[in-house]
This record gives sequence, structure tokens and C-alpha cells, in this order.
Amino acid sequence: HEVLMSLILGLLRSWNDPLYHLVTEVRGMKGAPDAILSRAIEIEEENKRLLEGMEMIFGQ
Repeated sequence: HEVLMSLILGLLRSWNDPLYHLVTEVRGMKGAPDAILSRAIEIEEENKRLLEGMEMIFGQ
């Protein structure tokens, strides 16, 4: 279980920076559709929620 836990946490953590940069870049793009920015923010927030939940479950 600990190996699986480490893999899950690592996977979720590995998305933090790329999602942050995606949201930042889309915000700065002129003419970018609002739907793309909204979806990027939604995915970033969901990843944060999943990571927080997994850290609570596994006590990390």
C-alpha cells in the first residue's frame, strides 16, 4: 500500500507546477477563449483537492 500511496501522491504533486504554468500562460494570452481558462483553473483546483484529500488519508 505504501508504494501505491507514494505513486499517487507523486503523480498528483507532479501536476502542480505544470497546471500553475498553464493557468498563468492562458491568462496572459490575448484572445484565449474563456472556456479554456475556466477549464484549466477547474483542473488545477481539482488536482489540489485530490492531493489534499490523499494527504489527509495517508497522513502526509
